[in-house]
Amino acid sequence: MTATLTHRKKLRDITNSLHGERLSLAEQDSLTIQVHSLVFRSALVRFLEQLEPKERELYRALIARGASEEECHDFLAHHKGEMALCVGNAIDELASDILSGTD
Repeated sequence: MTATLTHRKKLRDITNSLHGERLSLAEQDSLTIQVHSLVFRSALVRFLEQLEPKERELYRALIARGASEEECHDFLAHHKGEMALCVGNAIDELASDILSGTD
């Protein structure tokens, strides 16, 4: 689930707007991981909400049986285009929310 160059720039802008440049390298890394985690969780929720009920149940079954990370990745990779759109939308919304609050 790769972000476009525009979305990567927005992710950097988000981190910078949270005064990431004032942090130590370790703190910057931590902040970046937190921002990326927030984007991924938001995108996953959006993705699951838009899935057909049958596909959503397949994913829930994977999680319920304790599927491996690889199995979950394979499921998401099968829906790569849809997930990429959800990631982009999550980045756009987060950027809008955070950047508008820091102007």
